[in-house]
Amino acid sequence: MEEQLLLDRMRQRDETALEELMKEYEAFLIRVVSQILVPYMTMEDVQEVVSDTFYSVWRRADALDLTKGTLRAYLAASARNGAKNKFRGFRGELPLQEYDMVETESLFDRMEQEEKSRIIGEILSEMKEKEREILIRYYYFYENTTTIAVKMNLRVNTVKSLLRRGRKKMEKRLRERGICR
Repeated sequence: MEEQLLLDRMRQRDETALEELMKEYEAFLIRVVSQILVPYMTMEDVQEVVSDTFYSVWRRADALDLTKGTLRAYLAASARNGAKNKFRGFRGELPLQEYDMVETESLFDRMEQEEKSRIIGEILSEMKEKEREILIRYYYFYENTTTIAVKMNLRVNTVKSLLRRGRKKMEKRLRERGICR
């Protein structure tokens, strides 16, 4: 499927273009949203976020510029942000790392954020397994320190200490790569 042609058809309000977009990307977006919401919310909640994402693209088709990124990347970022917003409403406050993606209107900003995420992934892969797992559980799966301690058979204070140490290592490596100050 040629993304630019599909987007042009959506700009002309061709509903079959939206149907094709949904057929192509629905399973992908369900995976993206499920990683954030499941098991805390139902599949109906996941589907609602995915539907809202497609509606947003349909509504904003005129403003999308594929020279700054792919439609797939825009959909993924939009779905992820929608899932985080839904999750915030469910749990009250979502612990976000300072380097996490924030909702922006620009595909260029999203592409830049994807590059930062790739770098963070590289840095995580260089860490000790236990530190990496704690950081991922805390920041990616939004587990609290007590839950992590139980699942990893550690003391809560040990988890907090490893989390703090991992954050410091991450911050140092990000500074070295010029990602943060």
